[in-house]
Parts: sequence; structure tokens; C-alpha cells
Amino acid sequence: MKTRVISAAVALVLLAAAMYFYRTVAFEILIAAISAIGVYEMFSAKGMNKTVKGITVTGVIFAAAIVFKVYDEFDKYFPIVAIAAVIVMFALQLKNFDKIKFELIAYGMAVSVLIPLSLSSLAFIKKDFTDYASGLFYILLAFAGAWVPDTGAYFAGRAFGKHKLCPNISPKKTKEGAVGGVVASVIFFLLYGFVFAEIAEASGITMQVNYLYLAILALILTPLSIIGDLSASVVKRQCGIKDYGNIMPGHGGVMDRFDSVLFVAPATYIFISFLPIVAII
Repeated sequence: MKTRVISAAVALVLLAAAMYFYRTVAFEILIAAISAIGVYEMFSAKGMNKTVKGITVTGVIFAAAIVFKVYDEFDKYFPIVAIAAVIVMFALQLKNFDKIKFELIAYGMAVSVLIPLSLSSLAFIKKDFTDYASGLFYILLAFAGAWVPDTGAYFAGRAFGKHKLCPNISPKKTKEGAVGGVVASVIFFLLYGFVFAEIAEASGITMQVNYLYLAILALILTPLSIIGDLSASVVKRQCGIKDYGNIMPGHGGVMDRFDSVLFVAPATYIFISFLPIVAII
């Protein structure tokens, strides 16, 4: 538990640093780094980092590059970059056709695209909501939508858990824990909106919060967070691994912490694009 707390504290410090440099390209660089590490971990889960190193390197570089699609200057070159990555992967397969199955190529291309595109939702939030207070509010909300349900479910499951949610995938998860995750999310979201608005007010920014939309978003994000967590667990079980990595002692790898973010971040971006939760008055 001590190791998990220390790792979580370090992660929070890094998140605070990212928020401090939110207005600079450092934010996109951080997302690109997380995407690249996540993709590498997914390749490693299949042993591709040892058997097909060239494809692994291509996938990791491509994943990092996708994030910068948020910039118009790069976006017009994105199709060229994507085609180049595909050509390189297939060229490497032709060179080693006897040991590289098409399934590995398909798997490699899928994770190299899906992970960074999903996390890029955070960069698009920054791009679309140019007001610093609003952008910061939504970015932190996306992370909360991924991690608060997990924390709420953990404690509710330990206290009240009796009925298994998905015993063949994640034996420790319970239906009571899932309900606890929903309750924790709704309460946290409402408190978060109130506290953030108060802090903004103290900083000279008047922020209007739609608490109904906040509650609705919490109800939407909680099941997505659970699905993301369970989906990652399925992959780990099929690959025969316990964790995706050990970059965060006590927590595992990047994918062990960001599996839910992959589902929650895009949903948050879609929701606030149509139903903005905060407005600067």
C-alpha cells in the first residue's frame, strides 16, 4: 500500500506539472509520451518488443506523432505519416514473413492508432476550450471520470461486496462496488464543480456550473470507466501477464492506470462539445 501511495503521489505531481504547462506544447508532448509508452506496453504484452522490434519501434513513433494531429500544421501531413507507417510495417512483415503473422500487424496498427487517438481527446479539449479555466476544468474532470469510479468501487466493494461483477475477468470486482463507483462519481463531480468555481471566483473568474450536466456526465462516465478497466484486464489475461509494466511501482504500467482514460476522455470531449458544463461570465 505504501508503494502505491508514493507512486500515486508522484503521478499527481506530474499531473500538476502538466497543468502548469497546460498552455504550452509541453502538454501535448506529455500526452504523446504517455501514448508511446502505452503502445509499447501493448506490444510487449504480445512479446512483439522482442520478436518484431522494427514494427514495435514504428508503432511507438507513429503513436507519439498522432497526438500532434491537433495542430493544423501537422494535420495536413497526417495521411502521409499514416501511410508511411503502414508501408513500413508491411515491408517488415515481407522481410520476416515466416515469423510475422498478419494478426500481429493488425494488432500493432490497431493499438498504435486507438491509444493515441483516444488520449488526443485531451489535446482537443485544450484546443477547443481556449479559456484556461474552462480547459483546466474539463481536463481534470476527464481524469476524475476515469479514476474516481475505480476508487469508489474499491472501497464500496471491500465494505459491501458480495456479488461478483465479472468473476472470470476480474474476480475482485463486485456489483456493489460498481454501484459505489457510481455514487462516488456523482458526489465527487458535484463537489468538484462547486470547489473549482469557488477557487475560480477567488482568482477573479466568475464561472457558472451546470450541476445537472455534471451529474449526467458522471452517470455516463462511470460505466465507461469500468468497461475500460475490464477490457484491459481481458487483454492481460489473454496475454498471460499480471501488469502491463512496472513504470509505476504498486500500480503497474501506463496502461494499468490509463485503461479507463482511453474510454472516458473521448466521451468527455463529445459530451462537453454538445453540452458545455461551465461558462465564464
